[in-house]
Amino acid sequence: MGFMEKETKDYKHVAVLLLGGLGTRFNESKPKQFLPMGGKPLCLYGAEALENSPSVDFILYVIPDGYMRNFALLLSKAGHKKPSETIIGGKSRQESSKIAVKYLLRNGFDPSLSVLLQDGDRPNLKERYIQENFENADEYLSSVTAIKATDSVAISKEAGLLDGYIPRDEVYLLQTPQAFRLSLLDEAEDLADKDGSSYSDEGSLVLYKKGVQPRIVIGERANLKITTPEDKNLFERIKG
Repeated sequence: MGFMEKETKDYKHVAVLLLGGLGTRFNESKPKQFLPMGGKPLCLYGAEALENSPSVDFILYVIPDGYMRNFALLLSKAGHKKPSETIIGGKSRQESSKIAVKYLLRNGFDPSLSVLLQDGDRPNLKERYIQENFENADEYLSSVTAIKATDSVAISKEAGLLDGYIPRDEVYLLQTPQAFRLSLLDEAEDLADKDGSSYSDEGSLVLYKKGVQPRIVIGERANLKITTPEDKNLFERIKG
């Protein structure tokens, strides 16, 4: 799909669509991101939003091993038009993210550009999320999409017992997309590699490894992640 159509140094906003998970909770013969949901494969919702976004200069698709041809066919049917590449991800979200970052740097992308990461199993990606996260990353280096908690939040370190409560107005539930200065994310991932630490999202990684506080883009509850068949049913009810 040819990122050399344009000098990589000219790209300022790169989007990474993470499609590497296996989705084992669905008990299907292929990963959930390739399953039809609401009339088309789950992976195409995020792909189409990024392909149509005026905020995105280049897209890096990160997919499971063995699905390169399958994904290329799906993408061509979806009206692929932006400069992009498709690469094979790792066994975890953390590993796939690092593979993507190293790929961009190895291929001459400017370390000072902003890179946006989107879960391939969040189908309700809005242009506002993309634009505002890029704006935050451009100015403040780090940005996450999140919603405020509306339920009471408690901590349980021992099964069946609560140890304490967290003030609800201080709690945010994280979503994607998230966006960062490419060099900052690379440095944080290298530090995590050195001490063997793991993280659930890039915002927490950058905060704990580099001390950079992410700016918040306010998301919506409809920006749900499809993790279980129940999530699929909810998404299809909302959609239609």
